Amino acid sequence: MAYVVTGANRGIGKAIMFGVAQQGKDIVACVRNKSRYVDDFNAIAKECGVQIFVVECDLTDKGAIDTCWQQIENLDVNVEGLINCAGVLSLKPVLFTEYEDVEYTFRVNYFAPFLMSKYAAEYMVRRGRGAIINISSMASLGSQPGGAAYDASKAALNQLTKTMAQELAPFSIRVNAVACGPVNTEMFVGMSDKEKGKLMKAIAMKRAAEPQEIARTVLFLLSEDSSYITGQIIRVDGGAVI
Repeated sequence: MAYVVTGANRGIGKAIMFGVAQQGKDIVACVRNKSRYVDDFNAIAKECGVQIFVVECDLTDKGAIDTCWQQIENLDVNVEGLINCAGVLSLKPVLFTEYEDVEYTFRVNYFAPFLMSKYAAEYMVRRGRGAIINISSMASLGSQPGGAAYDASKAALNQLTKTMAQELAPFSIRVNAVACGPVNTEMFVGMSDKEKGKLMKAIAMKRAAEPQEIARTVLFLLSEDSSYITGQIIRVDGGAVI
């Protein structure tokens, strides 16, 4: 049994990968630069007593995604789940947003999860079971200045989650998303103090989540404990909306 994780090299993706490995399950880690992270992955695999297969993939390139999934199918593993975690953040006013900004954001945040989920679904239909988890954002559930690219891409991901949940339920495949609030990752650290302050005002708990807190929700959604949950956008946002 194995789980495919995109963006497994850092932040939320790495926390998810480590959490799955701690449960004794193998990982297929999809990253852009295999050689840069293979030693780190090998150390985690040794610590947890599992196999971590590292597949190189540029998620902005359809051809690379096609090749990536073919490599996954050629591995000697049974893929039980897919976690679409890789993402990019782009916050600019529309007047300063170029077409290329929107295109790049959608390539990573929507088109890549769409393709990975489509290929995973085809595989899972043959097996008669599976789970797909998309990492979304609380920004997808509201509106904010500067969100023309990022917020829209995550809102599209939410709709993909719901549509696929409806289509795949007859095959015992569950599809859910986790709408995260601010998480203490490189993406959050790279924001300006003004942006962070604005975010914290909306958070009842007045802090960012740790990646492991998001990972625990994902692990629940992958488990049999959530066997009757599908098509849901689950908020893990520290009380941004109460």
